[in-house]
Amino acid sequence: MARHAAAPATLTAHHNCEFREVLDRVGDKWTLLVIAMLEQRPTARARFSELKRSIPGISQRMLTATLRSLAGC
Repeated sequence: MARHAAAPATLTAHHNCEFREVLDRVGDKWTLLVIAMLEQRPTARARFSELKRSIPGISQRMLTATLRSLAGC
């Protein structure tokens, strides 16, 4: 018996738009790193300075912009 591949799911314009918004939000490396660092502290509030120290190479300006972008969700 040969297996047939399932037909790919068809995305509607609405789903495609939502998916695009998510990709636009987390599409850069800093956003992914900030989310990863925040995920490691699910119960504790992360202080800005602690977060900055935990992400090597991120500037204060970039961290501020990234957090503001995420808060706008």
